[in-house]
Amino acid sequence: MKRNGSPTDCRRRGVLMHVSSLPSEYGIGTFGRQAYRFIDMLRESGACVWSVLPLGPTGFGDSPYQSFSSFALNPYFLDLEQLCEKGFLTREECESVDWGPDPSSCDYAALYGGRMPLLMTAYARAMLQPEVLSKLHSFAEENPHIRDYALFTAIKAYEGGKPWYEWEPELRARKPKALRAMARKVDCECRYHLFVQQQLYEQWDALHAYAAENGVELMGDMPIYCAYDSADCWAHADMFQLDAELRQTSVAGVPPDYFCELGQRWGNPLYDWQKLRRTGYKFWLERMAAAARLYDILRIDHFRGFEAYYAIPASSPDARQGEWRKGCGYELFKRFKAMQERGEAPMCEIVAEDLGFITPNVKRLLTRTGFAGMQVLQFAFDGSRKNPHLNKKWDGDPQHIVNKVCYTGTHDNPPIAAWWPTVSEAERRRVMKYCGIKGRRLSDAICRLYPCDEQELADCGETKEECEFAQSYMRLQCSRAAFALCCAAAECNAEMILLPMQDVLCLGAEARMNTPSVQEGNWRWRITEEQMPAAEKNMGRIFRSERE
Repeated sequence: MKRNGSPTDCRRRGVLMHVSSLPSEYGIGTFGRQAYRFIDMLRESGACVWSVLPLGPTGFGDSPYQSFSSFALNPYFLDLEQLCEKGFLTREECESVDWGPDPSSCDYAALYGGRMPLLMTAYARAMLQPEVLSKLHSFAEENPHIRDYALFTAIKAYEGGKPWYEWEPELRARKPKALRAMARKVDCECRYHLFVQQQLYEQWDALHAYAAENGVELMGDMPIYCAYDSADCWAHADMFQLDAELRQTSVAGVPPDYFCELGQRWGNPLYDWQKLRRTGYKFWLERMAAAARLYDILRIDHFRGFEAYYAIPASSPDARQGEWRKGCGYELFKRFKAMQERGEAPMCEIVAEDLGFITPNVKRLLTRTGFAGMQVLQFAFDGSRKNPHLNKKWDGDPQHIVNKVCYTGTHDNPPIAAWWPTVSEAERRRVMKYCGIKGRRLSDAICRLYPCDEQELADCGETKEECEFAQSYMRLQCSRAAFALCCAAAECNAEMILLPMQDVLCLGAEARMNTPSVQEGNWRWRITEEQMPAAEKNMGRIFRSERE
């Protein structure tokens, strides 16, 4: 990885935790005081990177990778306490809403029902202040893509939530007369969405500045694909593989792999790279420049899709029937680097998510860009010495730092404590060797206390699955494995090490963020206020050697 074109001479370490996972009294994490507190925790522990998932407004399944806009931010992340400080809301109004019963989980139905009326109240009060109106006007003029999002979202509400491709034909095709007529009908709703976005950007910019002051870099995540039902696809339909009726001909996904034997049919529209090339990749360059404004480091999801992408027939129910087609290659990234050098886009490091089916051509593209690739330790212990996810302990020589970002797992993986019981005994031995644990030290401390360990059945007649002691023993072993692997990762020779907060806390399956190809129950996990002291303690223990 490079900073401003120069190789780094030290490693950076940080934590992967989405904004939604922060504690909050109001149902979901926000850009408020707990985010500032987390930056303080990172600084005090010796970490210097906070990695988040995409920040856009979520659509289908509440997935941050299926956003209504590549340029807008999620209204759920707007901090209500700061709106109270401005006089736009009262604390009593915020506390009157039912935000859901479980502080460890986002209740998206409660959020949808409770947050939007509050933000409408804040908007109505804010519009009485001339200085707010002036800021809003400037914001709208400077952000045409967010104007598209505001109009799209207002029309969507007017149409009862229908996706844009089910609107009347002239509106669907963005005929000027139809757009002007509808814009007049939804003018107030449109200005409301612009106000929310202006407040979101103001709060994020303040948080970003605070992170910079405290030596913490913010790392964002940009999905390669846009959602079909999005302002991006509606406003730039000619840049996607759609037919004359603006219906998808092929959709995005990946073939069968480690995660799913049927592959993953994401359903996103595919880009028409030939048309994008003729525009000089204008839409994509604007997308990247907008992301570079938000973050110090940008992870681009599914990097291999730029070299070649997997196209699935739109009629296919899964991803088994698909083909690889050529992407844009290096040209897009060459143009973006030129923009940065001319000062037309902020400087921003890029990390390439190079997981999955990686061909020599993808490797050559990654080398040519100079972007850091990824290593995921959960994939590292198959016994192959050539496994690209396996790294070494850093020997202290800056010349031996590799251009990789090492994760114990990503948002798509189970936490280590949930992964540990699923792997073979051979893999466990390799993990323990990697962690510097010899023999059976990981489990011996309590194994001898379990008299039934070598017996098929306990004397009481219970199996291990029924025995409370056995299950407690396994949970302790899993948490120790998670902590050991976090500590080992923190000492590896990758240029950057990122640990999911679930692994820092040694949590199990209950804390999993996402299970690929499962539509329900994802993106909900939150750290609770009671867990924050343990998170701070563990971060210090894991990252301490970097300071010493």
